[in-house]
Amino acid sequence: MNSQGKVVIVGGGSGGTILANLLSNKGFEVTLINKKTHHLFLPGLLHVAFKGYTRNLVKPLREILKQNVKLYIDEVVEVNLDERYVHTLSNKTIEYDYLVIAGATIDYTQVPGLKEHVKVYGDYYSTIDNALKTWKTLKNFSRGTFAIVVADPTIDAHLPLMRGFSSRRTVQP
Repeated sequence: MNSQGKVVIVGGGSGGTILANLLSNKGFEVTLINKKTHHLFLPGLLHVAFKGYTRNLVKPLREILKQNVKLYIDEVVEVNLDERYVHTLSNKTIEYDYLVIAGATIDYTQVPGLKEHVKVYGDYYSTIDNALKTWKTLKNFSRGTFAIVVADPTIDAHLPLMRGFSSRRTVQP
């Protein structure tokens, strides 16, 4: 099969790995670049934070990628849009026809007090440790009001899980 083009995906999270596998089946030459050797299934953190599940959410990236996806454990330090290449920390230059930046980093300092709040109570979207903090906080919650804030266009997919938590708990003010 003729190549549909070279795709470089920066980021081995859920979006990056799904896209890499899909495009590799469509005739594209796919390269995925990620800083870590493993993949943390972030949507699974909802199960940790609201149900207390501690199942393994971490898998080696190579295990979940199709064999024809090239994987570099590296960090992109330069993106040249004009000449269509990325340059990595280990001094690799990788050319592309299509570039996908798949991922984000949470900057807790952008919301006053958030960093301190997450340190104590956790969250349900960043790490297993933070999701476990949230679970322990909610499990031991006995009085007052709590709010769950989700800025996610797929919120409908998360609601049954959260309803399951709240329907099991009766909280009296």
